[in-house]
Amino acid sequence: MRNSLARLALTAATAAAGGAVALAIAGPAAAQEDPGYNRDLDPLHHDRLSVAERWPACDQVRADLGDGADGLIQEGHDVWVFYIPEGWFDTTGSVAKIYFTGSGIDLPPVTVPGDTAYRYWIGPSVMPDLLAVSVPAGWTLSHASFSIVNSERPVEVKRTCPDGADETPTPEPSGEAGALDLPVTGAQVGGMVILGGGLLAAGIAMTAVKRRRDLSDLLGD
Repeated sequence: MRNSLARLALTAATAAAGGAVALAIAGPAAAQEDPGYNRDLDPLHHDRLSVAERWPACDQVRADLGDGADGLIQEGHDVWVFYIPEGWFDTTGSVAKIYFTGSGIDLPPVTVPGDTAYRYWIGPSVMPDLLAVSVPAGWTLSHASFSIVNSERPVEVKRTCPDGADETPTPEPSGEAGALDLPVTGAQVGGMVILGGGLLAAGIAMTAVKRRRDLSDLLGD
């Protein structure tokens, strides 16, 4: 009887120990929300809108994206350009998972690549430190995780292009091309009248001199 109780106690202890080991192994994996990412967005850039004072620069965004600009810079969308100092984005797997909120609601994350709902751009070999995504205008950037190579720094927001904005349009010239539009003031009008009167008097005088010469020639002096 005693041997049976001892064996039962030993079996229970072994099972409990095995369960504890299993929980210890499974615990960290379950707690890792975004496996495969090794860098986060700079906390200073959490919960921000694309119209933040220092970020909007659509001209530069268009220059950075080159041929890919027209696909991302569209009316009704915000373009976010992310930057990693000193390193580059790792394109061998999932590059980023970016979280936004809209109207106070947490939205499904934008994953790059593989998320067909939103357009994205990954910098070419000459700019491997840039990543751009286009999302509906007005969304708030909450936080993000990235796969980075050769940098211990957090990812930053480099610049934005809010709501498809483009370069400031050049104002259309008024009047004919090349014409110089000047306001006509009272003083200018008076000056023009005086100048016109002087030219008229000079013309009359010249006509009188010519007639006198013609009369002298006719009379033979």
